Amino acid sequence: MSIVKDSTYLLISQIVCFLFGVIDSIIISRVLGPSDRGIYDLAKLANEVVVNFGNMGVGFTNIYLISKRKRNVRGIHSNSIFIALFITGLTFLLYWITKDYLHSNVLKGVNPLFTLVGIGLVPVTLYGLYWSLIMAGLKKFELMSKLNICLSIIGTVNYRDSYAINYPFGLKTRD
Repeated sequence: MSIVKDSTYLLISQIVCFLFGVIDSIIISRVLGPSDRGIYDLAKLANEVVVNFGNMGVGFTNIYLISKRKRNVRGIHSNSIFIALFITGLTFLLYWITKDYLHSNVLKGVNPLFTLVGIGLVPVTLYGLYWSLIMAGLKKFELMSKLNICLSIIGTVNYRDSYAINYPFGLKTRD
């Protein structure tokens, strides 16, 4: 594939993902309101902080190892999954040790379920990042772009459906 075609796929997927991100934000803001949106953002932030610390350069190392053909792709995928699960386990352990302090100071009034959901999604988020970078190392930009668009669409539909399912059953963001 040419660099122009690869760049076009990446640009289009970034635009589409951005637009679905805006739609997600609108849906979440309208459904939750200002205070519960803040609680949602805290849970999301827990996931993002762990993923940023958990990445530790592994994703870019994957690109290097694949492009230099120093490791096979299967081994890199296996290591990426293991690292994502290990970091999630470590995060759950740290959360368990500090949960009383966190919920009495930093996450005051936040339902612990939301924090656990944010942490529980770490392996999916982290491996998604690793996978995208593995695809970049393999120069599979078209596949990576199409999958990112599909995940954005699924995420938007999931927000809508989650609200429709959970709201009538009284899922609460606060204790």
